Amino acid sequence: MPSRSAEANLAAIRTLMERSALYRRAVAPLQVLAGVVGVTGALFGVALDMKDPRQTVMFWMFTGLVVGTFALVLVRRQALGAGERFWTPPARRVLQAVCPGFAAGAILAVPTLSDRPMGKAMAELVPALWMVCYGLSMHAAAFFLPRGPQLLAWLFIATGAALGLAFAFSWWKPKPSDFHWCMGTAFGGYHLVSGVVLRWAEKRDPDLVS
Repeated sequence: MPSRSAEANLAAIRTLMERSALYRRAVAPLQVLAGVVGVTGALFGVALDMKDPRQTVMFWMFTGLVVGTFALVLVRRQALGAGERFWTPPARRVLQAVCPGFAAGAILAVPTLSDRPMGKAMAELVPALWMVCYGLSMHAAAFFLPRGPQLLAWLFIATGAALGLAFAFSWWKPKPSDFHWCMGTAFGGYHLVSGVVLRWAEKRDPDLVS
């Protein structure tokens, strides 16, 4: 029995290592996609001139769903193109790694949908909360990612923490449009720059995704 268990564990580890290459190959396109959608969403949100924080939060929740849907489609296409199954034990492990942070971000945003004053005030803090939660999710999936996105995770955490402190100590009093600029800069700009740099690095050194 112990030998069979050890063989099963070794097989699982070998599968995880093989599948990690697939996820690494998907990182750059996913980041460029998220960056383009994030920047476009920010510009679109500013143009709409939303005054109600609830509308702004719902707008960005919908934008996140769009990115998530496209990301799943992209990873699935890459898996099928490589002749591999999409929903595998490693894929479930990735999902398990990122879900707590994503769930926390979604739950923390729920009170902002209320029409109470506290909900509206909390909406101003949502970009910071989402950045921290997203950074923690990325860091939790670090085993499957190249070094660049691992550092990007810390950048999200640091940016979110800095915004939160600035808000808490009244060093920063956000305007309605600041929500969009913060989201566009972090979720759009950070991803776009990171994706382009990672793609360039992969072309110079293909071993980065192996």
